[in-house]
Amino acid sequence: MYETDIRVPMYLRGPNIRANTSSNAIVGNVDILPTFIDLAGIDLENKDEVMDGKSMVGTVIKMEGVPLMDTHYKKFGGQGANASGWRDYFLSEYRRDGTGVNNFGLCQLWFPNASDTLSPYVPGAIITPPGGPYGNTTWWLVDDQYSNNWRMLRILNESHNWSYGEFVNYNWTEQDFENPMFFEFYDINIDPWQMNNTYILLNEETKQVLHNMLMQYGNCSGLSCP
Repeated sequence: MYETDIRVPMYLRGPNIRANTSSNAIVGNVDILPTFIDLAGIDLENKDEVMDGKSMVGTVIKMEGVPLMDTHYKKFGGQGANASGWRDYFLSEYRRDGTGVNNFGLCQLWFPNASDTLSPYVPGAIITPPGGPYGNTTWWLVDDQYSNNWRMLRILNESHNWSYGEFVNYNWTEQDFENPMFFEFYDINIDPWQMNNTYILLNEETKQVLHNMLMQYGNCSGLSCP
């Protein structure tokens, strides 16, 4: 959900790729196979329909060696394509994976500057600390594999540089996705280290648009993926 987890540089070297050039395009590991297929000149029938990723050839990678990323954002909440045909946002998700230690057991929770006493806490439960950067802010404690399940959108275009995520129940069902346990939102331009969750400051319309986008692309396949 955080830049330190999902932002991994991609280095490309090969014929017709000019040295010392770069692009801000959002790409993922799902884009590697369709890109290699295009670079190899393979004509694979229905490639776009069966692969979630997109070929970077002709958009991010120009065959004459000039990377192109048009950052004009067509429509917030639209189809995830800008004027160049490349995406503005990308889906990442993480489902539980852990040692099983402390699952559903009681741990000790301490609120800094609140009191010196410890109180029992069930992992994965929503807690309300006495205060926070925006008043009575809700916190989410991740301390085991059950409490660390999330889906997120990384949005990057001319007008937005956002990270939005939802923590969901470990069962990972459609009902769990419809009713997230916790939300996080960061404007990376303002808060590049993602220190302050400002979801509570969003208006209700923006919250709903972001949730709908995550629901739509969490179940995408082929051409329906951003």
